[in-house]
Amino acid sequence: MIITNHLLIYNTIKKMEKKMPISDNQVILILLGAFITGILALRLGNELYQ
Repeated sequence: MIITNHLLIYNTIKKMEKKMPISDNQVILILLGAFITGILALRLGNELYQ
């Protein structure tokens, strides 16, 4: 589920890139940020569930 979400974000970034060029480093930072946010959200959800 997390992986498909990141692929969706990656594809969205690639589509945006045609209008506005983004460097690979920025793409990596965005994906990393999304990944960390996802992990934090999962951990928070897990704590609230218990």
